[in-house]
Amino acid sequence: MNFFVANSSRNIFLSAKFKIAIAYSMLAIVNISIFSILIFENQVDLIVNNFKLHYDHFASVSSKSLNEIEIDLDSDEGKKVILDQLFINGITKFLVFDEKMNLVYAVDESNEFRNLEPILSFLFPKNKEQDVSKYRIELDIDSYQVKISFKITSLELKNYYIYTEETIRIVKDRLSQLYIQIGVVVVLGILFHAFFALYLYKLIFSRLTILKNVSNSMKAGDLEKRAEWDFKGKDELDDLGLSFNAMATTIQNKINEISTLNHEIQIELEIGKEVQGFFLPNGKVFKDYNVAIQFAPMREVSGDIYNFYTFKDGSRGLFFADAMGHGVPAALVTTVINLGLHIILKKTNQPDKVMSLLNSYVSYHLKNSYYASGIFILFPANEDFIYYSNAAQNDPLIFRKGELDPFHLESMGMNLGMIAPFEYPMEKARFLRGDKLVIYSDGVTEGRNEEKVQYGYPRLKEIVYSNFDKSNQEISELILGDLKVYTNNKFDDDVSILILEK
Repeated sequence: MNFFVANSSRNIFLSAKFKIAIAYSMLAIVNISIFSILIFENQVDLIVNNFKLHYDHFASVSSKSLNEIEIDLDSDEGKKVILDQLFINGITKFLVFDEKMNLVYAVDESNEFRNLEPILSFLFPKNKEQDVSKYRIELDIDSYQVKISFKITSLELKNYYIYTEETIRIVKDRLSQLYIQIGVVVVLGILFHAFFALYLYKLIFSRLTILKNVSNSMKAGDLEKRAEWDFKGKDELDDLGLSFNAMATTIQNKINEISTLNHEIQIELEIGKEVQGFFLPNGKVFKDYNVAIQFAPMREVSGDIYNFYTFKDGSRGLFFADAMGHGVPAALVTTVINLGLHIILKKTNQPDKVMSLLNSYVSYHLKNSYYASGIFILFPANEDFIYYSNAAQNDPLIFRKGELDPFHLESMGMNLGMIAPFEYPMEKARFLRGDKLVIYSDGVTEGRNEEKVQYGYPRLKEIVYSNFDKSNQEISELILGDLKVYTNNKFDDDVSILILEK
């Protein structure tokens, strides 16, 4: 369950939808941020400039009106003239300094001008160029205050400096409104991008999701599934959907054709299996040997073949072969071998001659292109020996009671059909009453488990040795059953097992 969740999360993070969503979100954040900052800075500059212009005009008019009157600050009447003129211009609190920075007149009922140091710094700047102007304005946006100074000249040609300041609450109010407007813009921007993202999803990813789901359904075997939406957009994704549906229909038709052909081939293979069965003996020739046979083709027809023969001199013969590969080609090779063997056995039953002639027959008819391993064993009447010639076949094994290691009927030459002419030798082996002869194809020992480890000869030998006292049929069934468990019932080749007991 945890693996499934982790795998699903990983798939989400790797999906195009997730990557595009992240990229689009980052783009939206940057877009909204830049847009908001630009608006804010522009509006703040506009507000500040407007108020600067307003107060610049105010200061200009006030300065002009002050300089048009006769200034005499040495008398109460002169002070009243200045007071009245400033009141007319809307200035209700102010300080007047002379050129020596002495305070000569003050109207400050609320006592807001207690700290004179910053006021003097403003009135008498170190930069003398600023001192020649008739008025000065300084707008402090952080404290929402505007400082104004006026330079006036008395009748005695003395310069005086008037200082006043105003708290511009309207700027604060306008900025508060601006914050609200910026917030509204941000929310609208987020909503716009959200709706636009939803529109893009419905425009693009909804149809891509349909295509993905249909592909998964077809992968699972539902070939009738098709991409379905209105196809009214006539855009590239509609073209892709129509092309996908056309491709899906073509695939379905081709698969149906292949399925029909496979069904016909399967019927033909079943017929081939039945025909091949006609060539396989039932073991009556070796009935007194309690012969046991396990025959498990990898497919319907097999590349393994065995047969039993009786001869006029009372001897009997056993032939076992394993053609290269499996399925129909291997089965056809065994058919050629079987036909050739019937012709040869009419001339001789001596194992070495049988195998040499059969090699030439197979080589001639199959043009050295297809091969098979094989062994022919002759069982003379009333003898304790068998005679054999082995052409690259897995060593048949003779087990004797109480002996751990069996006797091997070893290979004496190359596969049948590889090179002709080739003379195969003949050997003999003691075969006493109670001995068991085990013949098997390489599909037994070369069967592999999930780790690709082969079944192997030691495992086969152990089963026969440990169950020696059981019947041949039981032993053959034990071998085949153990092989099925080992390979999880998945054979890589045809499997054949023959067991005879004298």
